[in-house]
Amino acid sequence: MPDELGTIDRILAPASWKRADRHLHTLLNSPWYRVLHDVTADLHRATHSFFEANGARFSCVPVTTTSVSSPMGLGSDSLPVRATINGGQVYLADSLQFLLELTLRIRHGPVYYVSTSFRGEDVDATHLSEFSHAEVEIFGDLDDIISLGSRYVDHLSRALLDEQGDSIAAIAGGTAHLEAVAARGGDYPRIRFDEAWRRFGHEPGYFDEVAPGILSITRKGEHRLIREAEGPVWITHMPRMACPFYQKPEAGTEYCLSADLLLGPGEILGAGERCRSHDETMASLTRHQVDANAYRWYLDMKKATPAQTAGFGLGIERFLMWVLGATDIRDCTPWLRRCGEVIDP
Repeated sequence: MPDELGTIDRILAPASWKRADRHLHTLLNSPWYRVLHDVTADLHRATHSFFEANGARFSCVPVTTTSVSSPMGLGSDSLPVRATINGGQVYLADSLQFLLELTLRIRHGPVYYVSTSFRGEDVDATHLSEFSHAEVEIFGDLDDIISLGSRYVDHLSRALLDEQGDSIAAIAGGTAHLEAVAARGGDYPRIRFDEAWRRFGHEPGYFDEVAPGILSITRKGEHRLIREAEGPVWITHMPRMACPFYQKPEAGTEYCLSADLLLGPGEILGAGERCRSHDETMASLTRHQVDANAYRWYLDMKKATPAQTAGFGLGIERFLMWVLGATDIRDCTPWLRRCGEVIDP
């Protein structure tokens, strides 16, 4: 076994995802994965303690669904993952937000889960095909969910500083980045998408036209906002047609009530206010050119129990990238998974 962390000057990322045939050996011998395991475990513990302290109850959720929440919009590159189970066609869940919206109505109070989500796009430095997802749904609006998301990230930063500061320092080279975020107390600036576009949309590389007439901010643009804010920053009110159909439109504009929290590698948390009623949801499905048949139960729920809800999802491995100072998300999971491949263990 490796020596105690105090004897190690700096633990470097093993990048064993580059050599899948050697990955098992690296898992068994690299101190990186021992630290990763314990930091991840404490992050999960802090997640549960935060949500319980804020009145949310844990929901057990399946990993299959017939109603995917991606593709996320006309310009999205997020792909669903289809599976055949006992001859039946389903999807591996990209998110179980829709079930949280239902469970919120069953419980009459906020609910959350932490589980695995699946995406069909290629794996790269900031995307996994299987990742850990912490999602919550509340009765409330965009401001309510931004407040909750800010306090959640603040809580995680403080908890990991307290419980894993020395271990994180052995990997990241220090904890000043966590200390700086914790010092903000969850008070993070906001900027609207259209304001960011007015400020530097004329400069190349910061925005991309992902479909005709549909703009999205790039990683380069996200990193610019993080630098200018000197830490976490919310970008809000994204173009309506670049966002999922279920996000509530902003009245009188072509934007919607959505927000991304940017930190470290870029977006780490996505939040939004949901369409309230059956008719509002149906109109959005139509405008986004999404077949309503797969969402009949969701529409029936909105008709039977219209309610103003909001929620967010945190990608845990992407948050860990920032915590550990990692440059590739594939170093932030012990499990190598790539779409279309079978990889052991």
